Amino acid sequence: MIHVDRGNPPPGFDLIAQGWWNKWEVFKARNPTSTPSNFWSTVRSSKEMQREYAPALKAAFAGKCAFCESQMEHVSPAHIEHYRPKGKKDFVHLMFDWDNWLLSCPRCNTKKRDQFPDCAGEPCLINPAEEPDPGAHLDFVGAQVCRKTERGKKTIKLVGLDRSKLEENRGKWLSDIDKLLLLVMVPEVRAEARELLIWAKQDDAQYAAMTRCYLQEKQPEFAQTEHPRATPNEPIERIRALVDLHQAQIAALLQ
Repeated sequence: MIHVDRGNPPPGFDLIAQGWWNKWEVFKARNPTSTPSNFWSTVRSSKEMQREYAPALKAAFAGKCAFCESQMEHVSPAHIEHYRPKGKKDFVHLMFDWDNWLLSCPRCNTKKRDQFPDCAGEPCLINPAEEPDPGAHLDFVGAQVCRKTERGKKTIKLVGLDRSKLEENRGKWLSDIDKLLLLVMVPEVRAEARELLIWAKQDDAQYAAMTRCYLQEKQPEFAQTEHPRATPNEPIERIRALVDLHQAQIAALLQ
């Protein structure tokens, strides 16, 4: 998990949000037993949400889950996650609050549900859009997430950052990072491998927090160096293609 600057809401958001709120009041009056989740499904599918606000939130989070940092493009639909749960009475008023919205993968969102426990007077769940440095609470040893604080421990449990499939995917990613580190030693692909490694530690890369921890262990000088921003096209696909194309050189370097 890394800090994300969600930014200000898109122009016109406050007016649209007020309209949603007015419709919710009418909906609630007509359907007294309905829940905020019942109404939210209509908001989620509205043209305003689909055309403007969901894409804006997706761009702010670089298409990654705010919690586990999985890239969701071509894998699963992103969810708009209410950090303070809309299903809890105390937080219903934040249902249409831009500052309460995060981008989440379905797994993290489903795991969290309406849980929102308290840890010594502050939310246990780390909010990457409010926490300046989530790394103060969470760490990685290889692909395994570790807690540094009680809030880190609770966050891991609340959204399932230690679930086996996620850990498996993180391990596969680190395997590709290892191969890129080897390919830096191959002259004909050194520049491309290096560019992709630089990208892999940027905020827009999947599993950036874990990758930074890993590079800090494997190549601390590279990890600590400030590099010009890398903007490779389709970087994940490029990494996979580069690794597949140079399996023979990688195997030779491992001998």
